[in-house]
Amino acid sequence: FAEFQQLDPHSVDVRSAETQALLRLFEAWRLTGAEQAMLLGVDARALEGYLDGRPLEDAPILLNRAAHLLAINKALRQCRGERLDRLQEWVRAANVMLGGRSPLEVMTASPEGVVTVRRYLEEDICGFL
Repeated sequence: FAEFQQLDPHSVDVRSAETQALLRLFEAWRLTGAEQAMLLGVDARALEGYLDGRPLEDAPILLNRAAHLLAINKALRQCRGERLDRLQEWVRAANVMLGGRSPLEVMTASPEGVVTVRRYLEEDICGFL
């Protein structure tokens, strides 16, 4: 993974790749436009730009949220496999470990929500999914 440490997260190429990865994630999770915007913490106009191919803005908060979302998706795929129906189900299903709320509800409730869900997944929860 040393080659990834050399990548500049602020470069247009990296931000473009992250944008495309996020759009695939949003499609896999079957998120509405409003849900996508809430997860990224952006307005509808900014989201439209990303959907039209514009790279993520070089803003630390946005790039941080994007990194957390991509890490969540990676952990989910490692734990639940590549079946989209299982990923979609998990994102929307009530989860007792998240106070009975769905991961999507937690992630969209506050800026810290994506961090909460990522920590939950990374704390070796895969056996409990």
